[in-house]
Amino acid sequence: MPSKSRPRLWLRLNPTHAFHMSVRRVRRRAVRAISSASRGSAGERPRGRPGTRGVATTCARPSTRKGIEPATNRYRLSSLTGAEAARGTPSAADAIAVEGRWQPRKLRPAAARGGGERTMVLHPPLAPSARISSASGTPGGPTMPTRRRARPRHTTVPATMKAVLIDRFGPPSVLKLRTVPVPRPGPGQVLIALESAGVGVWDASLRDGSWPARGKRFPIGMGTDGAGIVAARGARARRFAAGDRVWACDYENEVGFYAEYTAVDSSKAGRVPRALDLLHAGAAVTTGLTALQGVDDALRVRGGETVLVFGASGAVGTLALQFAKLRGARVIATASGRDAAALVRRLGADAVIDARQKDAVDRLKRLAPDGLDAVLAFAGGKHLERCLGRVRARGRLAYPNGVEPEPRRRRGLRARSYDAEAGPRQFAQLERAATAVRLRVPIAAVFPLARAADAHRRLAKGHVLGRIVLRVRGGGRGGRGTRART
Repeated sequence: MPSKSRPRLWLRLNPTHAFHMSVRRVRRRAVRAISSASRGSAGERPRGRPGTRGVATTCARPSTRKGIEPATNRYRLSSLTGAEAARGTPSAADAIAVEGRWQPRKLRPAAARGGGERTMVLHPPLAPSARISSASGTPGGPTMPTRRRARPRHTTVPATMKAVLIDRFGPPSVLKLRTVPVPRPGPGQVLIALESAGVGVWDASLRDGSWPARGKRFPIGMGTDGAGIVAARGARARRFAAGDRVWACDYENEVGFYAEYTAVDSSKAGRVPRALDLLHAGAAVTTGLTALQGVDDALRVRGGETVLVFGASGAVGTLALQFAKLRGARVIATASGRDAAALVRRLGADAVIDARQKDAVDRLKRLAPDGLDAVLAFAGGKHLERCLGRVRARGRLAYPNGVEPEPRRRRGLRARSYDAEAGPRQFAQLERAATAVRLRVPIAAVFPLARAADAHRRLAKGHVLGRIVLRVRGGGRGGRGTRART
């Protein structure tokens, strides 16, 4: 603790900060505030910017300062001496330290020490039922609201990892599990310890050579998206901290996402919504961005409109119909088979038709007698062309680039193709929409990383309801692909 002649430096937080904000953000704010306060301490020379390691050694205790009753459950944060820290004070990255043996000595009034004090008050009052303890298990700590347990952390990064690579283009059998060096995050990058990776039709196109590899040289890493935990950061990568739960999408990544670790630019990653686990988050990155941008940017769906989601039981369509419902649209979904029809109804579709049936257009006419306002298509062909005849004049059509055959242009129909973009703004929009709609991510099958070839074989069979996912950690080698709940 500071000497008696040196005024204690405190930090004040606004009421909106509270325990709801990340403790890591609290620590960064504390570094800046304490550094600023140090420069303004009564007649003292600036002591320089303190490191996060020193600021992390903190503890909270009820305020007993005159005029603030302990019953208000407000807390102040103070530094500890090296001796107190050596007794096991937990880092602020793990939890706000508890009162008890780490409680700072009671301070004398500020006037008696010849200087003011800056108080860090944490709002709102803490919930009495949600108690936490320190990393060493000392009971009696302050209560705080929390919705989930502390996130897992990957603090030790090994030198090598398992990854699925291809040495040539070909069938699923060319996918081989190899031991390769763990990539190092470059400037602006984060290293992600992956928990899951999505398997998409575009992965199969890259594997068989029908999708240009864009200058990549063998061996080529597989996978374009996934989810996991930030294990390390490169220089200038400030958007995330070690331990953050993230999902990411990167088509140009050399290592790919069929791997235990991958390094991506921090702009191509976002925070996973609290309600999603990492398995389902890994299945909803590229598909979620594609679905949301089709609804919001390409079609600009508005409340009260009638929207047809063509191919609604697939990996993108299952998410798109939920986002369209979020925007207040009446959604008609196409799905083939009873299981697919039941799935899209559970996800919120107002009506379901089988576009392959002869009476599909008649049913569509009965469901939308005034015509369709918009169509979001994730498949092409003659069945789509039949449905497009029910779009009203000046109606809209949107579809991702890569839909084949490409829909035919026609008079009175405003058609637009698009590519999903991945950036900080897009990930923030996806996080907000996924939270608002309480996104459900259907998973058709889950395979361990070592069985990536089997996942591609399942993909080739077709009629995939939702998305196929690779479980990167803890998946084992044997057994059949399993299904997960939406």
